[in-house]
Amino acid sequence: MTVLTRGLIATLLIPAIAGAQQGPQVPSTLTVEQAVDLAQANNPQLRQSLNARRSAAAATRSAYGALLPNVSSSAGGVWREGRQQVFGGIGIGASANTLGSSASVNASLNYGLDAFLQPQAAKASERAVEAEADAATVQLRTTVTQQYLIALQAQARVILSDTLQESARLTVDLAKARSAVGTATILDVQRAEVALGQQRVQVVQARNTLAIEKLRLFENMGVIPPATDVALSSQFSVTPIAGTVGELVELAKKANPNVIARRDREDAAAVNQRIARTAYFPQLSLSAGYGGFTNSFTDGNFSVNQLLTSRQSGCFQRGSILQLVGQSFDPASCSAITLTPAEIAGARSSNDAFPFGLTRQPYSVNAQFSLPIFNGWQREQRMAEASVARDNARQAVRQQELAAQQAVRTAYLNLDAARQTVAIQDDNGKLAREALLLAETRYRVGQATFLDVANARADFSRAENDRITAVYDFHRAFAALEQAVGRRLR
Repeated sequence: MTVLTRGLIATLLIPAIAGAQQGPQVPSTLTVEQAVDLAQANNPQLRQSLNARRSAAAATRSAYGALLPNVSSSAGGVWREGRQQVFGGIGIGASANTLGSSASVNASLNYGLDAFLQPQAAKASERAVEAEADAATVQLRTTVTQQYLIALQAQARVILSDTLQESARLTVDLAKARSAVGTATILDVQRAEVALGQQRVQVVQARNTLAIEKLRLFENMGVIPPATDVALSSQFSVTPIAGTVGELVELAKKANPNVIARRDREDAAAVNQRIARTAYFPQLSLSAGYGGFTNSFTDGNFSVNQLLTSRQSGCFQRGSILQLVGQSFDPASCSAITLTPAEIAGARSSNDAFPFGLTRQPYSVNAQFSLPIFNGWQREQRMAEASVARDNARQAVRQQELAAQQAVRTAYLNLDAARQTVAIQDDNGKLAREALLLAETRYRVGQATFLDVANARADFSRAENDRITAVYDFHRAFAALEQAVGRRLR
């Protein structure tokens, strides 16, 4: 590989590696929908909650898999030294080293009424996990939306601080101009400069607050803050909520994921109670097995010698019998016995079974019914525990429904109060702005003092800050209502 080729590969790979290390890219202009999408894709806590769905799906597959037979297989090999073992004073085994192998396939199946109910319980639990994952998603969406609104509120206060700083700067210029013509004192100029300095401090603090709130937003999104500044572009309007509180409560009963999860947990508890009752019914167990083995001598001539010895020993035994009855016998005739080439080949062939020339063992099929009669009231204990678990699940559903209704009603009241507060603070802000303009105009023509302008500016700052707080309190209350209902409302 040439230096030019290596340089080209590095040029192509380094940006990709750097991009992978930096993580997901955040656009320079970020809407609240984009922030929520990035959070749902990258927030570590949400990803952990969503991973529970995979475990629940695997549990459901396992429950259905219990209806199928369990099949297992085994294979192995063994080497044994050529030495006899003594059992009860009798030597057993060959004097040659041996190799052996074995293989088997086994299947078993256990059937009871609980096996047919387990998939229902697992499926209900899986639905509950899905609903809990949806609840975590809704919670994250609310958290990100709330933090986005907090950052927007800090951004609005930065704009207000900049406006007040510009107003203070113009007041300083006006005080200097009036001091030059003798219509104001040097004390007015100094007071105006102090007010400008104080406003500059507020601008610095407001910008710092905005930067910190953006960092918190990126943390909730699960992304690394970009090097460049990100503008928040979403605009929220203060509009009354569509629908009555009763309609929203009914919608929460159907859409709130926490309520749905509790109902699914109750369904699973009901099935588990039925499973506990199946302990009074019989169980059917089926099993079957099939296998084989090999046993070969490492010395290929051992089987030939063993066959020849067997032939000759038979001859010697017949000779011994002939001698016992008084007939003649020539031992040399037995020693002269040999094997034919076909017999030698057959003996060697029978010794070449290792490892796949298996000798089949008898297969078996077993069936068994078992009916429990008494096990020390353990079944009764499980029945009681299952009944308590179902009742607890039923009460948890009721508790969650009450909590959802309370959350909807509370959020609805907070939202209505926030809407009215926004309207009042808008009027206050307009009046404070008009008062500030009037004070600045009167100060410009010499009909008001600097103190009048400072007081009017302070009143305008408070009124505008209160208006900003009221506006974003409304939007946060709206987000809380959406979380209580379990779905978007705008």
